[in-house]
Amino acid sequence: MSMSVLAVRDRPIRAFSCWLKRLCVVVLAVGMLVASSAAAWAATSMTLTFVRHAQSMENVENILGSIPPGPDLSPLGQTQAQALKDTLIAKGVAYDAIYTSTLIRTAQTAAPYAQYAGLTPVALNGLLEVRAGANELASTLTNPDGTFVDPRMTSYVDVQDRWRLASWLTPMPQSPTPTLANGDVNGIAFFDRTNAAIQKIYWDEMNKYSSFTADALNPDANPLAFSHNGTITSWVMMNVKNPPSLDFVNKNFLGNTGIVVVKGNPTDGWTLVSWNGIAVPEHPSLATALFVDYRDWALAGSRAVYDVQLAMAAGDPALVLQKVVEGAGAVVKATAVLPGKVVGDVASAIADAIRPPALAGAPVSTASTRLTSARTAGAAKVRGAAAVPITPRTAAAGSRTASPSTTKAAKAPASAASAGRSARSDRIRPAA
Repeated sequence: MSMSVLAVRDRPIRAFSCWLKRLCVVVLAVGMLVASSAAAWAATSMTLTFVRHAQSMENVENILGSIPPGPDLSPLGQTQAQALKDTLIAKGVAYDAIYTSTLIRTAQTAAPYAQYAGLTPVALNGLLEVRAGANELASTLTNPDGTFVDPRMTSYVDVQDRWRLASWLTPMPQSPTPTLANGDVNGIAFFDRTNAAIQKIYWDEMNKYSSFTADALNPDANPLAFSHNGTITSWVMMNVKNPPSLDFVNKNFLGNTGIVVVKGNPTDGWTLVSWNGIAVPEHPSLATALFVDYRDWALAGSRAVYDVQLAMAAGDPALVLQKVVEGAGAVVKATAVLPGKVVGDVASAIADAIRPPALAGAPVSTASTRLTSARTAGAAKVRGAAAVPITPRTAAAGSRTASPSTTKAAKAPASAASAGRSARSDRIRPAA
């Protein structure tokens, strides 16, 4: 076969290869643009530490309770609260504010550390446990196989699992009679209630420090939020950019005085730092990143539907029309930005796949700069100059490279999208 024939047959292959290279360049360029734009508009961040309350008498009695003020801590719970004070002191963090829910068990848990630090706790309704509605006072006892004895407890946990997987409008069964256990009628209602509290905490921190540096993490902003297992777990799964899987949070159950740390702000979002002492990778897998894209997109449509439902219940035609228009606009906006988010996530995944292992996990723009530096150093070495070593980013700088201290974290959270719902046998402890 002549060389000319081979060349002709090879043209489609070369053309496809050229097209594929150009596509990769475009995808990476868009990803870099998205990353740089996000950084340009970043707001000041804080570190927020959630703490679950110590053992309460309802825990001892295996009862689900979400109505304030609720019972006191048990004798063991009081001991746990004292031990928690020592744990927080040992962390060496200058916590500058304390917030609790309006359930007394959180205030009593916070009291020993508050007294030590000279801080006055602020009670917020938004930090209350997920309101149980018709499931109030359900038994939290489990069968040998891990399933709940009381079907109401099963309902309570199942609803929250659906919220955590972006089924925002899944209803929490409400009591037919007026009760303070009602209120979190669906994931949107819970989302709004809890985020109002987080926004309050954030603005309190903003007003406290006049020297906030834009686009940075203020090292002085370190509030403590004493809350509940259901509330902490659901809020994290519904808000952070790197949510763990349901399987992970169920296997690493947030026990009494369990601690969860996040950083960020209400404008740019939140990043999970650690869960119950386990460090969590800052950069999620592609599957998790795509799930977060879907989660945030689904929120817009679900909120639009819920707002229209509330307007219809109010019997105000003008309000209904207003909410329809506002909801449609929000859905259009969310749909318009979705492709850019997906492309950015895919670009980061492609960059991770083709860049050297030492650069994996770094933002596209940062990795490109570092790769250029590496090439420059290599060229200098060829010319006889001493090459500058390229040091992998540490976990604190946002790398996915596991250090000895984060080896445990590297295998911790699986993809929230791929993990799906956890097996019933994993639910061996109550949510409250």
